[in-house]
Amino acid sequence: MMHRLPRFQRVVKVAPIQLTERDHDILRLVHRHRFLRSHQIIALIGGSAQNLSRRLQRLFHLGYLERPRAQLQYYERSGSQTIAYGLGNKSGSLLQLNPASWGEKNRAIGRMYLAHALLVSDIMVSLELACRQHGIRLLHEDELNLPVEAPLHWRVKIRDGAKLGVIPDRAFALEYADQHGSTQRVYYFLEADGAPCPSSAKNYLKPHFTGSCSPTKRLGPARFTSGIWASHGSGC
Repeated sequence: MMHRLPRFQRVVKVAPIQLTERDHDILRLVHRHRFLRSHQIIALIGGSAQNLSRRLQRLFHLGYLERPRAQLQYYERSGSQTIAYGLGNKSGSLLQLNPASWGEKNRAIGRMYLAHALLVSDIMVSLELACRQHGIRLLHEDELNLPVEAPLHWRVKIRDGAKLGVIPDRAFALEYADQHGSTQRVYYFLEADGAPCPSSAKNYLKPHFTGSCSPTKRLGPARFTSGIWASHGSGC
């Protein structure tokens, strides 16, 4: 009979595993979203929820995934929340990421940062699942040919002529067939706020996320048709 493994502390002796293509898919998904809860991974990957949960557990104890300790307070308070995962050091090396020490980064994140990241991933996962149901292709930021050395950002003028840097939480595109059968692509960006902030900041920034704009020329003729401003609780 298999002993119950601790949730947030790795055990030293865990039988090694041979990584499968599904394991690689899991690691790539977690890297794309930065953090994902187990039920989101299960929804995106498909298959047996029980088997996937056990596999995630093994990947954590073997160092491929991290379970950020910042979620510990929420997890102990409410057992209804599924465990959140980020990349571990072994995945950083496996996926040839720079730097490879993702485990230390993900263990050290704060509670508010994790909550915001999970809000973003919740929106993006829900969007992807909806797109699958309706035959729409979702292209993530890493599929938009954006240069790594120059991430998507721009500067906007606010009151009194001051300038403020704007970096959306996510950029993505939707592809669909129009009534003539031609493929159309529409670009969006997402700003998710789950923390309290002054309403004045919201009023200044929101038009730059929800209106039509062309913040960069990095996508050629493509324009960002619309933005999505998502808030949670008492946030913006």
